[in-house]
Amino acid sequence: MNLPPSASYNVFAHAFEKGYFFAIRAKDINVKRLLRADSLPQQMDRWADVILTRSNAKKNKLHPELESLYRCICKAVPFDFITDSRPEYRMRLHVVRFQIAEGVYENIYTKAKKIADDRTYDLLSNNEDVDDVEIWDFVPLADFQPIILNGKNWSTFFEDILIRPEETKIAGGKEE
Repeated sequence: MNLPPSASYNVFAHAFEKGYFFAIRAKDINVKRLLRADSLPQQMDRWADVILTRSNAKKNKLHPELESLYRCICKAVPFDFITDSRPEYRMRLHVVRFQIAEGVYENIYTKAKKIADDRTYDLLSNNEDVDDVEIWDFVPLADFQPIILNGKNWSTFFEDILIRPEETKIAGGKEE
C-alpha cells in the first residue's frame, strides 16, 4: 500500500487510538519531512512530536509556541481524528534509522527482499527447489552503483561472485 505521507498520519492515529504497537518503514524523504531535516545521520534513535491540523493559520493554532511541531493536512486527505471540536491531533513517533550492512541501503534491500520472497513463494507453490534464491539476484544493476561506490566493505558481498579467485587480494583487481 503506497500512501502519501500525510495520509499515513491517519493510519498512525488509528493505531494510537486502538493502543496498537507498530513499526513502519519509511523512505528517507518522508523521514526528512517529518523531522524537517535537510539530511539524516547514518544512525538515529529519537522521538518526533507532531501536531496535526487542517489550517496553517497561526490564529487557529492552540499552541503557537510549538510552531515547529505543526503539520497541516489538507482537507482532501482523510484524517478521522480532527473535528470542529478537536481541531488538532498530537502524536509522538519513535524514529529509528540504521544501516542494514556496510554499503547496503534499507530501501534497496527491502525491494530486493520482497522480489526474492515472491520468487521463493512461486517456487514453493510449484514444488520446485528454493535453495538457489538469493536476495542479491534481485538487486537491479542500477542499484549496485551506490553500493559499490559508497560501500566501504562491498567485497564482503560481491567479491566471491564478481572477482576471479586469483585477483581477490589485488587492490582494484590489477597487478601492482
